[in-house]
Amino acid sequence: FQRWLMAHALLLSVLVQPLKSFSTGGIDLMYRHLNQHFGRARRHDLFDKIRTATFRCATMTNKNKICMMGDDLKLQVSTVMGLEALVKQELEELGYSNCLAKNGRVEVQAPSSAIPRLNINLRTANRVLLELAEFEACSFDELFDGVSAIEWKRWVPKGASFPVVGKSVDSILHSVPACQSICKKAISSSLTNGMGSVTKENWVEEDPRNGVCEVEVAISKNLVKISIDTSGAALSRRGYRTKVLDNGAPLKETLAAGILMLSRWTPDRPLYDPFCGSGTILLEAALMA
Repeated sequence: FQRWLMAHALLLSVLVQPLKSFSTGGIDLMYRHLNQHFGRARRHDLFDKIRTATFRCATMTNKNKICMMGDDLKLQVSTVMGLEALVKQELEELGYSNCLAKNGRVEVQAPSSAIPRLNINLRTANRVLLELAEFEACSFDELFDGVSAIEWKRWVPKGASFPVVGKSVDSILHSVPACQSICKKAISSSLTNGMGSVTKENWVEEDPRNGVCEVEVAISKNLVKISIDTSGAALSRRGYRTKVLDNGAPLKETLAAGILMLSRWTPDRPLYDPFCGSGTILLEAALMA
């Protein structure tokens, strides 16, 4: 797979015609070209990401809930297999050197102010997860106790929706739906102080209009990691692709950005993609310029 990436990256280095119009002027100029050649770009997708990241960061730093500003958090940045080194490079360029690359993700220690920065600036990442807890669980009781021990009122806004997604690999607790149900009950119990599912504060009355705090439970070899998704929509959704194309399988934007970075292309050099398809690589180059 990495050899394929490098081969395609070398093809992109063929110098034919410079993209002068994308090399200067910044984002506004790029959007004018997108509007002219590809129809109106969905700029609101970017603003949605900014609003989501800012909202969740504010939730974590609100003095009435928790004050984490200045304290390092453990963030998990997920990516396509094979692009971990590029994500680590991006993190280091943003000033976060305390990071460790693993299969399909990069762990980084950073303050809460990094959450919106990473969601907005990372090009090759899929999602930014905030890890809340890590513990072993071989039974549903242990899973329930571990999840309910987290101080969820610090992380889940009042009245917000908190869907639970999960995955399990090589673990005794292999039923993902059952694990999701247990985690949901544990979070509800924590939010209500163990006094039932309904309180005067309506902590467990979920309404997406009050915010969505997606919780991920990942179990691998009986080791449970509980995280909150800070990204909302996948970071690969840049906003310039407004509908599904006829071929149904355009190149993923994060992968296209990774190919460009591996090719060592810079905005001052011309760029030609002989297999452009829907133009994802060229559009990612425009975003980098």
